[in-house]
Amino acid sequence: MDFSDALRLAKAGERVARSYWRDRHQGVWMAYQPARCDDRGNEYGASLVVMRESGEYVAFPGSHVDLLAEDWVIVDDKQPA
Repeated sequence: MDFSDALRLAKAGERVARSYWRDRHQGVWMAYQPARCDDRGNEYGASLVVMRESGEYVAFPGSHVDLLAEDWVIVDDKQPA
């Protein structure tokens, strides 16, 4: 699927990844993080995050290669989000 489909699914709560990523890195996926407020009242806008192999979340860099790719898939890992 293409990035627009992947983004739509991510916004609906699915984890998505490029097949390219999955072939090279186990456990890597992208998710949508809705806008939120922390316990101090700081507001954060909606964003896309990537779960790395190390278990840390980082901002999705969104290169043109990723945005134009058509190898996006739904990830069915059983790891907690």
